[in-house]
Amino acid sequence: MADTSNSVLFDQPGPKGRRTIRIVNWAAALIFVGVLVLILMRLHNPPDGENQLSWELWKPALEREAWTDFYLPGLWMTVKASIVAVVGSVVFGLVFGVGRLLPNVVLRAISSVVVEFCRAVPVLLLMIFFWRWFAFAGLSSPSYWAVVLALVLYNGSVVAELVRSGVGNLPNGQREASLALGLTET
Repeated sequence: MADTSNSVLFDQPGPKGRRTIRIVNWAAALIFVGVLVLILMRLHNPPDGENQLSWELWKPALEREAWTDFYLPGLWMTVKASIVAVVGSVVFGLVFGVGRLLPNVVLRAISSVVVEFCRAVPVLLLMIFFWRWFAFAGLSSPSYWAVVLALVLYNGSVVAELVRSGVGNLPNGQREASLALGLTET
Protein backbone atom coordinates (compact mmCIF):
# COMPACT_ATOMS: atom_id res chain seq x y z
CA MET A 1 0.00 0.00 0.00
CA ALA A 2 1.30 3.46 -0.91
CA ASP A 3 2.34 5.84 1.82
CA THR A 4 -0.38 8.45 2.04
CA SER A 5 0.63 10.00 5.34
CA ASN A 6 1.88 13.20 3.68
CA SER A 7 -1.01 13.56 1.25
CA VAL A 8 -3.35 16.51 1.61
CA LEU A 9 -6.06 14.62 -0.25
CA PHE A 10 -6.31 11.67 2.12
CA ASP A 11 -6.78 11.56 5.88
CA GLN A 12 -5.81 8.35 7.60
CA PRO A 13 -8.85 6.74 9.22
CA GLY A 14 -8.70 6.31 12.96
CA PRO A 15 -9.20 3.03 14.81
CA LYS A 16 -13.00 3.24 14.58
CA GLY A 17 -12.83 4.01 10.85
CA ARG A 18 -10.42 1.13 10.17
CA ARG A 19 -12.73 -1.25 12.07
CA THR A 20 -15.73 -0.04 10.04
CA ILE A 21 -13.81 -0.48 6.79
CA ARG A 22 -12.76 -4.00 7.80
CA ILE A 23 -16.35 -4.99 8.71
CA VAL A 24 -17.76 -3.58 5.46
CA ASN A 25 -15.05 -5.36 3.42
CA TRP A 26 -15.81 -8.71 5.07
CA ALA A 27 -19.56 -8.24 4.61
CA ALA A 28 -19.09 -7.36 0.93
CA ALA A 29 -16.84 -10.38 0.40
CA LEU A 30 -19.40 -12.70 2.03
CA ILE A 31 -22.22 -11.25 -0.08
CA PHE A 32 -20.11 -11.65 -3.24
CA VAL A 33 -19.30 -15.28 -2.44
CA GLY A 34 -22.94 -15.97 -1.61
CA VAL A 35 -24.17 -14.50 -4.91
CA LEU A 36 -21.51 -16.46 -6.81
CA VAL A 37 -22.60 -19.71 -5.13
CA LEU A 38 -26.25 -18.97 -5.96
CA ILE A 39 -25.39 -18.33 -9.61
CA LEU A 40 -23.40 -21.56 -9.87
CA MET A 41 -26.20 -23.53 -8.19
CA ARG A 42 -28.71 -22.06 -10.66
CA LEU A 43 -26.50 -22.95 -13.62
CA HIS A 44 -25.92 -26.45 -12.27
CA ASN A 45 -29.60 -27.20 -11.68
CA PRO A 46 -31.88 -24.87 -13.70
CA PRO A 47 -35.66 -25.31 -13.28
CA ASP A 48 -36.46 -26.21 -16.92
CA GLY A 49 -33.28 -27.37 -18.56
CA GLU A 50 -30.08 -29.30 -18.40
CA ASN A 51 -26.98 -28.64 -16.35
CA GLN A 52 -25.27 -25.63 -17.95
CA LEU A 53 -21.96 -26.55 -16.31
CA SER A 54 -21.92 -30.01 -17.88
CA TRP A 55 -18.70 -30.90 -19.72
CA GLU A 56 -20.74 -32.21 -22.66
CA LEU A 57 -22.06 -28.70 -23.33
CA TRP A 58 -18.61 -27.07 -23.14
CA LYS A 59 -16.59 -29.74 -24.95
CA PRO A 60 -17.49 -28.62 -28.52
CA ALA A 61 -16.02 -25.18 -27.81
CA LEU A 62 -12.60 -26.71 -27.23
CA GLU A 63 -12.50 -29.24 -30.06
CA ARG A 64 -10.30 -28.91 -33.14
CA GLU A 65 -13.17 -28.04 -35.49
CA ALA A 66 -14.15 -25.05 -33.36
CA TRP A 67 -10.63 -23.67 -33.67
CA THR A 68 -10.25 -24.31 -37.40
CA ASP A 69 -13.78 -23.23 -38.36
CA PHE A 70 -14.48 -20.34 -35.96
CA TYR A 71 -11.78 -19.07 -33.62
CA LEU A 72 -8.74 -18.81 -35.90
CA PRO A 73 -10.61 -17.50 -38.97
CA GLY A 74 -12.36 -14.98 -36.72
CA LEU A 75 -9.03 -13.88 -35.26
CA TRP A 76 -7.54 -13.53 -38.76
CA MET A 77 -10.50 -11.46 -39.99
CA THR A 78 -10.23 -9.25 -36.90
CA VAL A 79 -6.53 -8.63 -37.52
CA LYS A 80 -7.18 -7.90 -41.22
CA ALA A 81 -10.05 -5.54 -40.41
CA SER A 82 -8.03 -3.69 -37.79
CA ILE A 83 -5.04 -3.18 -40.10
CA VAL A 84 -7.22 -1.89 -42.94
CA ALA A 85 -9.20 0.29 -40.52
CA VAL A 86 -6.07 1.82 -38.98
CA VAL A 87 -4.63 2.76 -42.36
CA GLY A 88 -7.99 4.07 -43.56
CA SER A 89 -8.52 6.04 -40.36
CA VAL A 90 -5.19 7.80 -40.68
CA VAL A 91 -5.88 8.74 -44.31
CA PHE A 92 -9.46 9.83 -43.52
CA GLY A 93 -8.28 11.80 -40.49
CA LEU A 94 -5.51 13.60 -42.37
CA VAL A 95 -7.78 14.54 -45.27
CA PHE A 96 -10.67 15.79 -43.16
CA GLY A 97 -8.45 17.27 -40.44
CA VAL A 98 -6.66 19.39 -43.01
CA GLY A 99 -10.04 20.08 -44.65
CA ARG A 100 -11.20 21.67 -41.40
CA LEU A 101 -8.23 24.04 -41.52
CA LEU A 102 -8.68 25.26 -45.10
CA PRO A 103 -9.61 28.91 -45.66
CA ASN A 104 -12.36 27.88 -48.13
CA VAL A 105 -15.62 28.11 -46.16
CA VAL A 106 -17.43 25.45 -48.19
CA LEU A 107 -14.70 22.80 -47.83
CA ARG A 108 -14.26 23.63 -44.16
CA ALA A 109 -18.02 23.32 -43.56
CA ILE A 110 -18.29 20.01 -45.41
CA SER A 111 -15.31 18.60 -43.51
CA SER A 112 -16.74 19.79 -40.22
CA VAL A 113 -20.16 18.23 -40.87
CA VAL A 114 -18.62 14.89 -41.88
CA VAL A 115 -16.27 14.78 -38.89
CA GLU A 116 -18.88 15.84 -36.34
CA PHE A 117 -21.46 13.40 -37.74
CA CYS A 118 -19.03 10.49 -37.65
CA ARG A 119 -17.97 11.36 -34.11
CA ALA A 120 -21.55 11.68 -32.89
CA VAL A 121 -23.01 8.44 -34.27
CA PRO A 122 -22.20 5.34 -32.20
CA VAL A 123 -19.83 3.03 -34.04
CA LEU A 124 -22.05 -0.02 -33.50
CA LEU A 125 -24.94 1.80 -35.14
CA LEU A 126 -22.68 2.62 -38.10
CA MET A 127 -21.69 -1.04 -38.36
CA ILE A 128 -25.29 -2.23 -38.39
CA PHE A 129 -26.33 0.41 -40.94
CA PHE A 130 -23.46 -0.40 -43.33
CA TRP A 131 -23.96 -4.13 -42.86
CA ARG A 132 -27.62 -3.86 -43.93
CA TRP A 133 -26.72 -1.51 -46.76
CA PHE A 134 -23.89 -3.71 -48.12
CA ALA A 135 -25.99 -6.88 -47.77
CA PHE A 136 -28.82 -5.23 -49.70
CA ALA A 137 -26.36 -4.11 -52.39
CA GLY A 138 -25.07 -7.69 -52.74
CA LEU A 139 -21.48 -6.92 -51.72
CA SER A 140 -19.39 -9.96 -50.84
CA SER A 141 -18.65 -10.30 -47.10
CA PRO A 142 -20.80 -7.32 -46.06
CA SER A 143 -20.12 -7.75 -42.35
CA TYR A 144 -16.35 -7.41 -42.84
CA TRP A 145 -16.65 -4.25 -44.91
CA ALA A 146 -19.28 -2.79 -42.59
CA VAL A 147 -16.93 -3.18 -39.63
CA VAL A 148 -13.99 -1.73 -41.56
CA LEU A 149 -15.91 1.27 -42.89
CA ALA A 150 -17.52 2.05 -39.53
CA LEU A 151 -14.13 1.92 -37.80
CA VAL A 152 -12.55 4.07 -40.50
CA LEU A 153 -15.25 6.73 -40.19
CA TYR A 154 -15.37 6.82 -36.41
CA ASN A 155 -11.65 6.58 -35.67
CA GLY A 156 -10.81 8.76 -38.67
CA SER A 157 -13.01 11.51 -37.29
CA VAL A 158 -11.12 11.32 -34.00
CA VAL A 159 -7.82 11.53 -35.91
CA ALA A 160 -9.20 14.51 -37.85
CA GLU A 161 -9.90 16.30 -34.57
CA LEU A 162 -6.37 15.49 -33.38
CA VAL A 163 -4.91 16.93 -36.59
CA ARG A 164 -7.06 20.05 -36.38
CA SER A 165 -6.32 20.68 -32.72
CA GLY A 166 -2.62 19.88 -33.14
CA VAL A 167 -2.21 22.39 -35.95
CA GLY A 168 -4.45 24.88 -34.15
CA ASN A 169 -2.25 24.74 -31.05
CA LEU A 170 0.91 25.74 -32.87
CA PRO A 171 2.25 29.10 -31.68
CA ASN A 172 1.27 32.11 -33.80
CA GLY A 173 4.94 32.74 -34.45
CA GLN A 174 5.10 29.54 -36.49
CA ARG A 175 2.27 30.71 -38.75
CA GLU A 176 3.79 34.17 -39.10
CA ALA A 177 7.20 32.68 -39.91
CA SER A 178 5.72 30.49 -42.64
CA LEU A 179 3.91 33.50 -44.15
CA ALA A 180 7.16 35.51 -44.00
CA LEU A 181 8.91 32.75 -45.95
CA GLY A 182 6.34 33.09 -48.70
CA LEU A 183 4.12 30.10 -47.89
CA THR A 184 0.39 30.50 -48.37
CA GLU A 185 -2.17 30.31 -45.58
CA THR A 186 -3.12 26.83 -46.78
